[in-house]
Amino acid sequence: MPPAIPCHQNSSTLYSKKDGTGKPCVAARSDSRGKAVSHTNLLIHLNRVLKKYEDEKKVMNEDEESTALQADDLQEKIYRLDRADRDTEVQEACQVLDLDSKEEFFRRCENLGIPPFAMTYFLDNMARYVTELVMRNLGIAPEGAAAVAEILAGNSSVRVLDLSVNGIQNKGAFAVAQLLEHNQWITDLNISENNLSKSGLDSIGNMLILNNTLTCLDVSRNSFTCDDIHFLTNVLQTADALLFLDLRHNAFKEKAGLYLGEMVKKNTSLRELYIGWNHFGDEGAKHLCAGLQENRSLEILDICWNEIGRDGAGYIAEFIENNGRLVELNLDNNHITDHGLRSIARGLEVNETLRLLKVGFNLITSSGACKILECLCLNPHSALETLHLAEVEVTSAFEDLFWRVKVKKPLFRVLEMSSPGGDHYHFQKPPSALAMLDDYLQRNGFSNETDEQTS
Repeated sequence: MPPAIPCHQNSSTLYSKKDGTGKPCVAARSDSRGKAVSHTNLLIHLNRVLKKYEDEKKVMNEDEESTALQADDLQEKIYRLDRADRDTEVQEACQVLDLDSKEEFFRRCENLGIPPFAMTYFLDNMARYVTELVMRNLGIAPEGAAAVAEILAGNSSVRVLDLSVNGIQNKGAFAVAQLLEHNQWITDLNISENNLSKSGLDSIGNMLILNNTLTCLDVSRNSFTCDDIHFLTNVLQTADALLFLDLRHNAFKEKAGLYLGEMVKKNTSLRELYIGWNHFGDEGAKHLCAGLQENRSLEILDICWNEIGRDGAGYIAEFIENNGRLVELNLDNNHITDHGLRSIARGLEVNETLRLLKVGFNLITSSGACKILECLCLNPHSALETLHLAEVEVTSAFEDLFWRVKVKKPLFRVLEMSSPGGDHYHFQKPPSALAMLDDYLQRNGFSNETDEQTS
């Protein structure tokens, strides 16, 4: 479309004809009174024509685009199942192209055992090529777990798979195990709280025989019994890939301690073992600690809430004394008394690796806690930096010992002890040497006033 011509431009060579002399002449027309039209009026009129044409063309183009869009809408109506603020790539993956397919989509989701919102979330993550696929508590059930496992069979981006709290049961666990027999990219698996039993856990054990990439396994909160865990612990005696194992909140008793003790005795890869909230008792602790004394790989051990008492504390003390690898030990919420804590303290006299010890919420008093600090003072090579003593009351004797340890180990701290009033106690900075001298002089009758009078 040619642009409108400005009125000052000479258009005689553009819109004129030549006369017989070869000179250009201006095109003219007569009005109703027969007068010629000037150059300016002619150009104004021409520009009005061009402007009208341009406007009409613009309107026509807009109508054509609108018609085309309407035609597209008629051919392809989009029904989006996820939020409108997602990226275009994600929206394309999470849409039904035909409005008539909406019910079909719902029907297929139902057949797969995956709720539509969960399917949308799953497609969302697949479109984003996520490395962590967290599908916790989405109600996917056994059939849904099998469908997810089938889709992930050829996936190479997901590294962390979380299917916890979905009720996938043994059938779903079997499908996940089959996936991990062939998928060599997933390193972390969480199938906690899924109503699994022995057959489901056995399928995971069989998978670990073939899989050499899984490093983290969480099967907590499944109410496993001692017999349920037997096969898995046998497999883990020789498995050399798993670094993290979570078995908390199950139904293990003394016999499970025997199985786990044999496992940690021979396993050379495991770094973190969480077996709290079970029922090992002193006998289970005995078998477990027997294996731990020979273990040289475990760094973090959680055996809180396991009904461990005086005898169990003695076995733990032997393990602490002989193990040269453990860094963190959680013994919170057991039945350990001052006598048991003194046994543990004797183990700390020679231990050079433990940095965190939790013994809060046990049956201990400040007297037992003081014994730990006394033993730390006797061990110049102790690595202990954090001591958790919840619900133990601070006394002046404990505080004096604390500052003695603090002088040797500036990073040392004690957590959650109580004041005589029941509040959390916060250790204040120790008084300066001069203040301590003044206090001594005053308590022995040598105050500054006395000195001044003497002088």
